[in-house]
Amino acid sequence: MSLYENQKCPVCGVAFKSGDDIVTCPECGTPHHRQCYEKIGKCANSELHSKGFVYNRNQHKNVQEQPHAAQPGAQQNGPYYVPPQGAQPSADTGKNQQPSSEYTHIPIPTGNEPSKKSAFIFKNDEKIDGVLLSDIITVIGTNFIKFVTKFKKNKKIGWNWSAFIFGPYYLFFRKMYGPGTLFLALEFAARFIISMVFTKQLTAFSNGAMELVQNTSISSAEYYSQLNSLINSSGVITAYLILFAALAVIHIIIAAFADRLYRRRVFSLIADVDKKLESGATIAPSPFAMQSGEEMPPAEIRKLFLAGKGGVSFFAPCIAFLALSLITDMIAYL
Repeated sequence: MSLYENQKCPVCGVAFKSGDDIVTCPECGTPHHRQCYEKIGKCANSELHSKGFVYNRNQHKNVQEQPHAAQPGAQQNGPYYVPPQGAQPSADTGKNQQPSSEYTHIPIPTGNEPSKKSAFIFKNDEKIDGVLLSDIITVIGTNFIKFVTKFKKNKKIGWNWSAFIFGPYYLFFRKMYGPGTLFLALEFAARFIISMVFTKQLTAFSNGAMELVQNTSISSAEYYSQLNSLINSSGVITAYLILFAALAVIHIIIAAFADRLYRRRVFSLIADVDKKLESGATIAPSPFAMQSGEEMPPAEIRKLFLAGKGGVSFFAPCIAFLALSLITDMIAYL
């Protein structure tokens, strides 16, 4: 094992340790985890063989650490990743070295050096709970690596910081309109109930604050002193603390179940599309394909349809916010 001490597998970026099942390339001597080698089906440095490349463990001890510094998720995601200096060719490697048809390579820019790319690699027939990984990635769109990892773990309860911060609007962003509407209604209900329970306190504070604003004869120090007294005497702090606690609970629930809900949404969308196709339904081709005059294969049309139904929406959260504001203003006016 001392031969590979301080060495890293060029596929997953994890340092070799005692007891690892290691295989070396018979042509250049590059060591790999056996699982990683079988995953990509060849030596990670195969594209360098034609240049006479021979693995030097002293040289690669430092070289292999550099690409993964720009990839903070590489070790967690294991053999899905190939470092930029590794030999697994990506989609833009060139005509002479094409990726294996058994695998799909998705190039990924590496941090501050966009010209250098790693790759997300997976078998074309790889599935998560019976659903093709390629379909899942197509539906997710942006930031798919994080969700693929979560989908494979399939935890009932997780944590999503974006969902915690943005609450129901995050669900709209990911096109989960049903859950988004439900939690937005819960937030509205919490605000409405608290405003009804504390109507007297809120009205007293609002009227007192309005009088202070209109009173231009008092100094700034006196204004802030009276405002502080008004806040303490009106009891409005209690109302806002209860509201804050209620909204925090709702956001925590959303953050805990957002990934689970999104997983269900992605899998259901793919299942619905396949069910419709099996029943004889047809998918309208992309307008871009119609304009080009070229007939697209059904598989490509299906992929474009999944991508259109999936992905994210920047407009949905804005529309939800405007709708909630409009309803709130209408109720306040009435």
